[in-house]
Amino acid sequence: MTNGIQTQEGTERQEYQTLDSLLTKVGALKHTSNELNNADSYREQLTLSRQLALILADGDNESPIFREAIDEINDNPYRGFTMANEAIARVSKEDTEPLYNKYKPKVIDEVVGSIQNTIKGKTKAEAAEILKDYLTGLIDVGKPDQQTLNNAANASRADRLRIYRAKNATGTISEYEDLMLRIEASKYLKDTKNDKDEVVGYTLDTEKVGKLMDNVATGAVVYTNYKGIKQAYEAAAEAEAEKAKK
Repeated sequence: MTNGIQTQEGTERQEYQTLDSLLTKVGALKHTSNELNNADSYREQLTLSRQLALILADGDNESPIFREAIDEINDNPYRGFTMANEAIARVSKEDTEPLYNKYKPKVIDEVVGSIQNTIKGKTKAEAAEILKDYLTGLIDVGKPDQQTLNNAANASRADRLRIYRAKNATGTISEYEDLMLRIEASKYLKDTKNDKDEVVGYTLDTEKVGKLMDNVATGAVVYTNYKGIKQAYEAAAEAEAEKAKK
């Protein structure tokens, strides 16, 4: 009986590790697809497409898959975007979805727990700033005109300074995307009220996060972002610990 339980636990652990790798791959493909879609120059397309080839080959630049992808890219670097989206659809549906459906609650709980830990003790605005990093790659802001970018920069500055209006600023696409992500992130934070219907705080809308991650491709992006955030926090903690020893 004990051996049977241990075997099952070992199988589930191995399956979850496989799922972790597949979700990370889908997330990386989605981020690369977004970058390819917004790349302006031939050089950018070529660099990102070669990065895509490495993702497709699971990091092995000696594999036949890598060489075949490079052949496709050398023939037409602008095909990278299509290749990325085809790979997302294939890897999500054929490889990842069965395992994701099996372990989805565990994946979502892992991400939700991380978000709750990182926003603990923060103001709602600070929480939205943190939460946006979990949503990176889910919003396609396109290529807005300069006036739209400037307006976003002004709004972002006014929000940070807690003033009604900021002076004219020259905005960038990264600032615009940052603002859009913060606005989106705030939708996952709901106000908590007292008996007098007064707002006294906020809480993470875990149900909404769960719905966001219900789809395997979207869930993979959030999960990949979570892993990057987790690694950054762990690296910062290690650096702080080393600093304390000196």
